[in-house]
Amino acid sequence: MDIFSTMFNFRNSNIQNFQQKLTPASTSRDVEQFHTNDAELSHDSYENTNDICLDTSIGNQRCPSELKTKSGNGSTGHYRAKCYYCSNEWAKGEPIKLETHLGFECAKCPENIREYWVAKAIDKQNNYQQTSATKKRKVDSMQTNITGYFKNDEPLPIAEQNSLDQAVLKVWIAAGVPFSVIKNPFIIDLFMRLNPKYVPPSRTTLSGRILMEEANKTKTKINKIFEQSENLTLSIDRWTSPTHNSIYNYIVITPDQQEFLLELKDYSQGSTTGDFLADQVSSIVEKTGVEKFAAFVTDSGSNCRRARKIIERTYPHVIDMRCAAHAINLIAADFSKNSIVASFISELNKVIKFFNRSHAANKELEEGLRNMKISGGRLQTYVMTRWGSLFNSVDSILRARPVFDWIIREKPEIITSIQVKNQLKNNEFFSMGQTVARIMEPIKDCILKLEARTATLADCYIQMLKLAATINRLPSSNTLRSAIIGIYNHRYQEFDHEAYLLSYYLHPSYRGYGLNNKAFQIACHVAAKYGQALGYGENMSHHLLTQLRQFKRNDHPFKLDYDPKSETPLSCEAGCKRNFSVLKWYYDENDEYEFEDDTPENPESPDCALGSTKLNICLIANLDHTIFNGDQQVTQTNLNRVLVPDNIEFNADDLVLCFLSEEQNDV
Repeated sequence: MDIFSTMFNFRNSNIQNFQQKLTPASTSRDVEQFHTNDAELSHDSYENTNDICLDTSIGNQRCPSELKTKSGNGSTGHYRAKCYYCSNEWAKGEPIKLETHLGFECAKCPENIREYWVAKAIDKQNNYQQTSATKKRKVDSMQTNITGYFKNDEPLPIAEQNSLDQAVLKVWIAAGVPFSVIKNPFIIDLFMRLNPKYVPPSRTTLSGRILMEEANKTKTKINKIFEQSENLTLSIDRWTSPTHNSIYNYIVITPDQQEFLLELKDYSQGSTTGDFLADQVSSIVEKTGVEKFAAFVTDSGSNCRRARKIIERTYPHVIDMRCAAHAINLIAADFSKNSIVASFISELNKVIKFFNRSHAANKELEEGLRNMKISGGRLQTYVMTRWGSLFNSVDSILRARPVFDWIIREKPEIITSIQVKNQLKNNEFFSMGQTVARIMEPIKDCILKLEARTATLADCYIQMLKLAATINRLPSSNTLRSAIIGIYNHRYQEFDHEAYLLSYYLHPSYRGYGLNNKAFQIACHVAAKYGQALGYGENMSHHLLTQLRQFKRNDHPFKLDYDPKSETPLSCEAGCKRNFSVLKWYYDENDEYEFEDDTPENPESPDCALGSTKLNICLIANLDHTIFNGDQQVTQTNLNRVLVPDNIEFNADDLVLCFLSEEQNDV
């Protein structure tokens, strides 16, 4: 049966006349080319709005010319068509467009029909390549020289044309080149010089069919990787494009540190509540395989927090995780909102804006930086939503102070703003800058380390401890010391996730160093709870705690050399940021973009904690320990042991108390 006949509803009898005019040979070819199982495609996919959209190119034959045109449809060669599922219409229903729509574009197309057309497209492409390889051997035996080949007026083989199209697409995407550049005369001239026979695709073809086909091939490869993977981490984040679209990306991270952009969705038209995001995440998790996911990571937005809680209740084995890099960035955000710091930032921006807008002053500044051999570049503008921006701005001002002094002394007329000139003469302005820089530098370094692809849960925890140790070392004379301590305590309470603490104990290089017995009690409770969620019974959970104690003490059989190549589960969400930077060109390659400030609405005022003098984390950690005050660089391994589940009806709290009591007796 003709596949397009099964995919259309015809509203008049013209299709019958059309089929009667087809020759037996062409009809049989049509059946052979578009045959499929009726059980797989039980629904019509298109309905004819004027008549039918049929491929008039059948095999190597074509239907009579009078059959390609239908009076009144305004198009020659093809008929009008309408998708049965999404009601999308085509004035000129070319089969390749209809196949592409069903396989890659129609959101309402049934999965079995979509899979059929996806497989059809891949098979067609593979057949082209196989045919090309056979023909190429024959051509090579007859071809005398390359010059004669290029003088041939015949077009490129389809397989070679497709291969070049795919190569062009990859270059365009990898380099962030706008699709419209493909029609640039210089680009066309370049292609002609490289291969006179190659005809580059149009902008719409490159961004449409070719992109969809390549995306589908990539998705097929990713699905195969997911089938062979376990302990996947799903991470989502929001980005506002230059055109003010609300874009969410869904990233899946594998244990071997591969990151895959699974979905990129535009939620500009609706309300992205926590329930809505939870439904979206559930559909992705169910489609990929619930049992394959181990963690769900987001930032601290209220809707994301609610979505994580819903997912954790729905899938108890999926750990609710908060992005550590976001949590630390919120410390910087709160610090910048402190009244003293905010006033300093205001004056800082005035100085930077003056030099950026004054050509004469900026020229003298750049010349002074070069002559004095001050590295680091020009003044950096502070942008609230960019991580580490405050430190970069303050640091650029402090580095340029010798140049400012020289300008004030030698060319004071260059500084036309009296307010800016007074600030550059004010020692308190630079003193406050040094105070802010001392606090912001460790925060920036902490964020950068957690943005690394190799960052792990244990890295997140030790970086928070190192940041606390740095803050704890601030001199009491620092006017902002109490403010940053209060902010840290507030944000650490939100960040304090038990999984981070347990991972710190399980890290073969850390093993809980610097933490006290209270922290170990928390780690035991977490291990027992997770073990119970995974099906461990009371005996196996007790055995797990015993192993954790042996591992912490570095006792046999856990006294092992550290192997950095072992696999570990990841929970770092920084890949979202990298994907957004790659995809920026897709929306507007010429505009700047900013990430969302995920600070909860009506947060506690940073000024309310000015009286804080001690970090709450000191209750479980010795911040004077050398491990928190050095710069030890490590990676993570995991030591998994398969435990046989037994009776899971037990109380984890009672088990931990009993275990710790036994440990004290052993000591």
